[in-house]
Amino acid sequence: NLELRATEDSVVMLLGGEAIGKRFIFWNLVSSTEERIEEAKLDWARGPGAEGSRFPLIPGDSSEFIPLPEEPKKNPKGTSF
Repeated sequence: NLELRATEDSVVMLLGGEAIGKRFIFWNLVSSTEERIEEAKLDWARGPGAEGSRFPLIPGDSSEFIPLPEEPKKNPKGTSF
């Protein structure tokens, strides 16, 4: 059971459902598949606004680009250092 009380007019959103499954994360890229992470890494490495890239130039901020970080090194057990 859930009980909500608001002291003034409010908007509430409840979201639920089945778990969405495993997520893969690299830097600021998050996806449900490793393949999509690899595609996004290639798109980002091309640079914002590049032909075919899913990352557009940001209006008024075309002078700064943060490059994709290097892959984390793995130790012999397969986890990141």
